[in-house]
Amino acid sequence: MLLMSLLNISCQNSPFISQGIIVQHRFFMNIEDSSKLPMPDNLEAKIWFMDSCVIYEMKVINTVTNHTNRGISEKHSYDLYKFSYLDLRNLNCQDYYHFSDTALPVCSYKLKPIEAVNWNFYAKRPDVDLNGLQQVLSDTIINNISLRRIKFSHSADGYTDEIIYYQDCNTKQNIFHINPSIDELYPNCKIVRSESRGDITSKLTWVFELNMLSENLTTNEKAIFLKWGKNAQSTQLPVISLQESMKNFGPDSSPLNVQTEK
Repeated sequence: MLLMSLLNISCQNSPFISQGIIVQHRFFMNIEDSSKLPMPDNLEAKIWFMDSCVIYEMKVINTVTNHTNRGISEKHSYDLYKFSYLDLRNLNCQDYYHFSDTALPVCSYKLKPIEAVNWNFYAKRPDVDLNGLQQVLSDTIINNISLRRIKFSHSADGYTDEIIYYQDCNTKQNIFHINPSIDELYPNCKIVRSESRGDITSKLTWVFELNMLSENLTTNEKAIFLKWGKNAQSTQLPVISLQESMKNFGPDSSPLNVQTEK
């Protein structure tokens, strides 16, 4: 399987982290002063992993509109509505409303190779991942970490889009890849950040970062992985599609996603 080949490549070249927690951070940035835009375009969520299994925090942007004598105001929040368990060995998934080893799954579904619960970090797509003109940029420093930079640009129909990848060549490896194909080309480095613009004339760039929060799991977190793994193997729930899980077990049906208007 593609996942296993990527793991083998990573393990052979640098220390490998088999369990822990990463935080994915997505936000828009003004390229003129590198300032981040506020909510609802500044998003952060945790992902737990152990061996070949992953648990995602699934969140949704909620907007509450308030009508007062002073006018209309909006309040934005990025709220948890479920946890999604994924076994990378077979792409089987189950969703939960509580992060506990006593919780029961609410649905069961299987991903197609081209599908992803969050983003597809486990399958190489060279035709997409390496598309465009490649250019090596000068190194930069972010948070006191020296990072290599590679830019891919692509022009069509009068527009030019670009994406810049930031590589950390001193970090430990793990199963997550912002761009699996580029990580395979540079096995001693790892992409930890990308900045993309759909049009190079835009003053905004979409930033995607992966930050390691912990290189270990607690006893309780390990127990959750073990129990949820057993649940996935012994479930009596009907197997549905990813689309059905999003429709029937999305934010609107979650008991966790409670909005209160003031």
